[in-house]
Amino acid sequence: MRALGTAHRMTDPDHAVSDQRVQRQVRNATEPILQVYYRYIFGDWFLAEHIDPGDRVLDVGTGAGRSLLQTSDLTDDIYGVDLSPEAASVATALFGDRGGQFAVADGGRLPFRDGTFDVVQAAGFLPHFSDVSPYIEEFARVLRPGGRAVFNVKNEDTFVRHKLKPFHESRSLSRVVEAADAAGFEVVAVEPTFVMSRKQKMLVFSQRMPMALRWAGLVVSIFINAVARRIPRVRDGAALYWVLAEKRADPA
Repeated sequence: MRALGTAHRMTDPDHAVSDQRVQRQVRNATEPILQVYYRYIFGDWFLAEHIDPGDRVLDVGTGAGRSLLQTSDLTDDIYGVDLSPEAASVATALFGDRGGQFAVADGGRLPFRDGTFDVVQAAGFLPHFSDVSPYIEEFARVLRPGGRAVFNVKNEDTFVRHKLKPFHESRSLSRVVEAADAAGFEVVAVEPTFVMSRKQKMLVFSQRMPMALRWAGLVVSIFINAVARRIPRVRDGAALYWVLAEKRADPA
């Protein structure tokens, strides 16, 4: 494994994380109601379902480490990379005592040897990029054969308000499947998930609202989300897809 902590610069500096955003990420990682939101609404439960005890896990675009909340309950062999030094420092402070190690690095040039990890996870990372292929290729490189990549992508058919298609025909998802196949992955599971409307999020995230009202709004949203995921035509309108891809033992 190459040394952790090596700094890499992205070609687009706009993706660097601001101090203000880091503080929001700290809140997201530490406030109980927001932990529940990210697990059951944003879909972090999908990450935990595909991690086995003792797996060596890499979290790409880790921010303050929020997506490691479930991961760190299953394994203490966890690593995270983010372009922001501030984010890496905060994640170390929050999760260092759980075995986490964090570095400043570009998700497209990961500072690790081939075949280092059992799992690569990326929550909310790939939706920032129009071309995800270089990142998926890097995920494949640092995974062992049979290793798993777990990540989410934006449902562009919903976001641009095109006529909805079954989720397996989504333009955004089809591009990801093609990129994953070219990188040596087989996509083995796709799970649509929903996010709250702006007004719903304001209710849950606002610290000015009474806590009881915030929790009530969240519980209602979790129930609606659970029901929606079971209705085929509604599933097609999901905002995000979670994807599980397994690295082939003998890439084509």
